[in-house]
Amino acid sequence: MIRRHTWGLTVGLLVVLGGLIPVDSVVPDRSPSSRASQETVLNLADLFGPEEAYARRGFGFSRSSRSLWNRRSSFSRRSTRTTMTRRPTVRTPSKTTVSPSARRSTSTGATAGRSTRARSTAAGGSTSRATARSSTMGKRVQSEAAKKSLATHQSKQSGFSRTSNTAANTSSYRNNPVYNRSAQNRTSYGNYYAGRDRYYGGMGWGYPRYAYMSYPSFGMWDAMIWWSILDRSRDRHYHSMAHHHAQDPGYQEWRREAERLAEDNEELKTKLAVLDQEVATMKGVPRDTNYLPPGVDPSVALAAEVVATADPSRPLMIISTGVTNGNYHRFGKIMQTHLPDFDVTLEPSNGSEDNLNSLVENQVDAVLVQSDMLNAYLRKHPETEAQLVGLQSTLYTEYVQLLVNKDSGIEAITELDSNIHIVYVGPRGSGTHSAWEGFVLQDPKYGEFTTRYASYEEALNQVSDSNSAVMVFVAGLNSPLLQEANDKYGHKVNIVTIDEQHFSTSVDQFGNTIYDVATIPDDTYPNLQVGWLFGFGDNSLETLSVDAVLILSKRWVDTYGSKPMTLFEDALWRSIDDIKLIVGK
Repeated sequence: MIRRHTWGLTVGLLVVLGGLIPVDSVVPDRSPSSRASQETVLNLADLFGPEEAYARRGFGFSRSSRSLWNRRSSFSRRSTRTTMTRRPTVRTPSKTTVSPSARRSTSTGATAGRSTRARSTAAGGSTSRATARSSTMGKRVQSEAAKKSLATHQSKQSGFSRTSNTAANTSSYRNNPVYNRSAQNRTSYGNYYAGRDRYYGGMGWGYPRYAYMSYPSFGMWDAMIWWSILDRSRDRHYHSMAHHHAQDPGYQEWRREAERLAEDNEELKTKLAVLDQEVATMKGVPRDTNYLPPGVDPSVALAAEVVATADPSRPLMIISTGVTNGNYHRFGKIMQTHLPDFDVTLEPSNGSEDNLNSLVENQVDAVLVQSDMLNAYLRKHPETEAQLVGLQSTLYTEYVQLLVNKDSGIEAITELDSNIHIVYVGPRGSGTHSAWEGFVLQDPKYGEFTTRYASYEEALNQVSDSNSAVMVFVAGLNSPLLQEANDKYGHKVNIVTIDEQHFSTSVDQFGNTIYDVATIPDDTYPNLQVGWLFGFGDNSLETLSVDAVLILSKRWVDTYGSKPMTLFEDALWRSIDDIKLIVGK
């Protein structure tokens, strides 16, 4: 009640003062942080040029929430028209409300998140968002070149008796230094095969027939690099390759294949024996996983799928989302539609913890997580801070939702009994699991409950069949899962109040509040929500909320630079607009 009165007085005071302040006045931001921000951009401009400097500001060089991603800082001046509210924060994203007009502003008071486009807007005299477009003829030529490049690759691959997709599984070698030296600087398939043919032709080596009786690649390696090593194994530079990469899964796969083929080929069997003899002479020599023979470029040694593509102008991006019927995966699909010039792969997962592990291990380029899970992960793994802090964007609000059996009589979370109720907390490592662990930290009584890990579908089945089963689910509004539950289980299951408002006063290790008090609007899920008067009337529910956050790998930004970053940023804004039409703010 006191808080409501305080807000009322504050708003009234602002209204009165608003009438006294000229609308068109602009107040320069002369704070130390603003001056430091300007100096950062100027220093970066000397290194990367103006466009790159603006794209990089707020990323690898700053851990503050005053960043491009969170759209929370002014570069030089803040217009009185462009206002936003935020809590002070140290590093991690806090909850921010930005009005649509502020987000699209092209005035001098535009936020740093608009910096890269503010220049092009000023030059072109347009106030709309800049979108990269190619001419019709240019797109047609590019498309035809891509088709021809892909046809070359398919023709080369068809010459082998076996097919392999291990080269596409980047998670098995993403940290390999040879891969990192070349994989992101992609060329076309046509150029790749032409370069490979020139290299082997120049050394006077021809592709052996038995090589085509196997796979075209092994892990990240092109098959021909190992067959050529086998034919030159007397040379220390070449048999060293087998020594240094003896533990590589791709090499081990090739060796098994070579031994299989050698069962009916004495010449091949002899070559393998010679290779083993030479490698044995290197016993005790430390292995170097970055090793390649002199003169061998990674673009020759690595598989076509690793270093080439039908269209090298298309940036690659892997986004780890969540369950396929959840809002994270839905958001990923929306992002795909706004990135037509990217090769975007969506990887479903069990949830936030899985996603963060994948990002830290360089298996994916972007992830979607809950803000409370991110805070908990950083507390548990402080060494990952450099990888996870600074490249975050708050997407929308997620609500903690508690589902119970209608016949249980439960109307709020505080009515649960640890001696009776079993709490289903989603898959292990999911954001929902993390939310429940957060509740346990807030109030130890929640640690007394028996919890079960299960898919959300299985949990719904349990709740619909048992008065003792309850289910926690954290998601934005109108999630596909709860929409389906509304239709399928609405006669058996209710969503009830999370009446733990005092949790909203707790802060994380960076000083940000972990939860906000929120309301699930009336009739969001009409069959799951119960009205206040005998089941009728307004059925809105009070609960707690967290943020859905997107984190982008700094490695991806450093790899592709400012132009793809600008396209991605624009797509992100558009996707946020689209998802908020579904899940609310």
